[in-house]
Amino acid sequence: MGQKKYKQGFTLIELMIVVAIIGVLAAIALLQYQNFIVKSQLTSAVAELEGARPQYELIINEGSASSSFAYTVDNMFFSTSSQFCTYAVSAPVAGVANPALECKLTQVASAIKGESVFLNRDVSGKWSCSTSAGVSNKFKPVDCI
Repeated sequence: MGQKKYKQGFTLIELMIVVAIIGVLAAIALLQYQNFIVKSQLTSAVAELEGARPQYELIINEGSASSSFAYTVDNMFFSTSSQFCTYAVSAPVAGVANPALECKLTQVASAIKGESVFLNRDVSGKWSCSTSAGVSNKFKPVDCI
């Protein structure tokens, strides 16, 4: 009886198929990672704006005791070392500020660079989040329209 010889290793075609599959999976993973980065940058921007909201409400409800304490970026206690934002503050008109607080996105992913995130206040004191028109819905935080 003769011994059977078994083939050792892989053929070139088999290796090429494996490399192609890995390449497709890597491309999908990279796209998902980039989308995750954009979402996290927008969420961070909203969190930074949320930090100024109590101070904004305090000025509206308590009034400004002096002209030096008004609706300015300096009076909102924004982080001086923001990674993503250049801030803007708008004074309310009859209790409405649309937008009240703005984060102009800088040093972020190219998909949202130059766009803005806003916190808006209506006359009843309800706050909402919105973004500029160039921000795709797939990147927006849950409560932002």
